[in-house]
Amino acid sequence: MKEFGRTILFLNDLRLMDDTNSAPTKKGRAPTRLPALTTPRLNGQKVAIEFDSSWDAIGREARRFNSYVGLQGRSKVLILIEDWDHVPQDTKNYIWECIMLTYDVPNNAIL
Repeated sequence: MKEFGRTILFLNDLRLMDDTNSAPTKKGRAPTRLPALTTPRLNGQKVAIEFDSSWDAIGREARRFNSYVGLQGRSKVLILIEDWDHVPQDTKNYIWECIMLTYDVPNNAIL
């Protein structure tokens, strides 16, 4: 521990604390919730999405769609499951229902 003026720098955990006895704070990333998609869904609106011939999302909403699908997978599938083949079919169906509530997926019967 080194003291520089009125600030104490803890080198072992890279946290800063001043002499007002406040607790050290650690900055970190918060999980994304994609709030831009929540508002239209609450109003009953779906976001249109387009796909190319290999079923990759294209167009203006492609990046947000891919982020949303990843968010659904991370939030609903246990981290202990090794790969998608081991995810229970009920969980996959629930993720698909969540996607369908938010996005207007064309030709979704063949997916």
